[in-house]
Amino acid sequence: MVNLAEFELLDVLMDDKNFLFIFGVLEYDPEIREKTKIPHRTFFKEHAHYLDVVEIKEAFVLREIHMNFRLLYLRDCALGHYLDERSLIMVTSIVQENYMEIVKYIQGNKDVMRRLFDQLRQYKMNALRFIHEVCSVIKPLMEIDKSSLLETFDQYNLFELLDGILKELSGATNTQTKPQKGQKKTKENLDHETNTKTSIRLSLEILSITLAYAPHLLRTYSTSQQEKVLKFPFLTFVTDNALSNPDFNEQISYWEILKGLLETGESEKSQQYMELFCNTFLGKLLSVFDEKQSQSTEVVSNSRYAMLEMLLLCVKNYKNYREAFNNLRVIERISTVFDTKEKHLIVHGLQLFMAMLQNKDEANLEQLKQPLKKILDFWLASQAQKRQGAFNLISSQIFYILMTTYNEEVTTLTQYLNETYGDMNSNPIFESIMIPINRRLAYEKERKLVKPSPINDKEVETKTLFTVAPDQYELNIENVIAQNIAAHQQLKKHSTTRAREDELEEHGPKDYKLRKLDEEGTSVKIPQKK
Repeated sequence: MVNLAEFELLDVLMDDKNFLFIFGVLEYDPEIREKTKIPHRTFFKEHAHYLDVVEIKEAFVLREIHMNFRLLYLRDCALGHYLDERSLIMVTSIVQENYMEIVKYIQGNKDVMRRLFDQLRQYKMNALRFIHEVCSVIKPLMEIDKSSLLETFDQYNLFELLDGILKELSGATNTQTKPQKGQKKTKENLDHETNTKTSIRLSLEILSITLAYAPHLLRTYSTSQQEKVLKFPFLTFVTDNALSNPDFNEQISYWEILKGLLETGESEKSQQYMELFCNTFLGKLLSVFDEKQSQSTEVVSNSRYAMLEMLLLCVKNYKNYREAFNNLRVIERISTVFDTKEKHLIVHGLQLFMAMLQNKDEANLEQLKQPLKKILDFWLASQAQKRQGAFNLISSQIFYILMTTYNEEVTTLTQYLNETYGDMNSNPIFESIMIPINRRLAYEKERKLVKPSPINDKEVETKTLFTVAPDQYELNIENVIAQNIAAHQQLKKHSTTRAREDELEEHGPKDYKLRKLDEEGTSVKIPQKK
């Protein structure tokens, strides 16, 4: 019955009167052994309880909430192995539509929003879970609806409350005393520790969802006038936890928040935020490259990876990054990643250098010489060991760096490479990479030398945007359209005249006259020609 994928039928089956009977029927599955059968009715009667965080009085909203819970249980547990694709899509679409109605009701009801955020100000876990669940189900909504919901939350100071929760609970976690040897943690301590970590995780996930759908809201809060007066405490807190948070998953979340705040465009506000970040926080974050270790731990490796991604965003989005990079010796400090054996860090470092080359950043290219030599020596060593397949990503990045260096005529690096390795074209070691580079450069040179052939006005009757070269004619869209219309009308007139001449030749003058009268509305029959 469920696989019929009928909305009205599902509505009846999951109704308050029928759902327990339906789940009771589903308990008797002949393909499942008796010991592994799931008592669905016992779960709904004894374990599944409606958690009323804020009182919702409207009956249709409560019905949709209960309907969603039952449909999700039916889809994921009771009939997880039996639903076909059509029924699965049907159940999922019903759940999403119900979520949309529930979210719109919560957003539009000021009394519900006020009571919800009053509970959040008291650091109640259920209110935080409620907001997290609402933010988690808005993915199917339109972009404007997602942004509108988060803006409504912002009006009730959501980010200020999350900021306070994170600072309060992070401080409690750091100052928590560890039990002595032989001393076990009590149940109360374990529950408190679990709730603390859960609250931090939920708060970080809400911030990540905000950055995915409406990043300007969190960026506006972190750079507001109040934050500016206090010397940006929120960004300072996130930066410190990205560097030194003891929990690995939380540390990754803080790095993701910093990276999400940097993913901006080229607007004036975006440039102001990038300037603030580079001048205030970039120097502290670059300390992840100053740690001298023969082999990076997992924490240091992930921090360096996130930092390289953020530097790449700075190069692509921030117009005045050169001065900040020079003052902080960015290239010199990140060159430590080329001493490691972690290929993903090496590839990201090469991508950063490639972005600087494309921007023709001569000031920072002076610092690029030594790291580039390290990379080439590393690549040559891999070639000598005949392990080319293990370094395909590194080889491709080196290929593009060298091609850009010679194609853009970057004299700083070209002279350095010739002084270090001699003529790379005649060096057999670089043969595998220089041959395709020379072919590509020759192809690009030919394309620049080839000029478009002149167009003869006598051969071209109609000038269109696609047939006229921009350097030969002044493009005037109105003239082009007028010429095309005139040519079309002339062609139509010519075809009509030709058709009449053919008809005159076939039927003669008399029949042609009758035919013409018939076209004008007179009912005259044309005699057939013998």
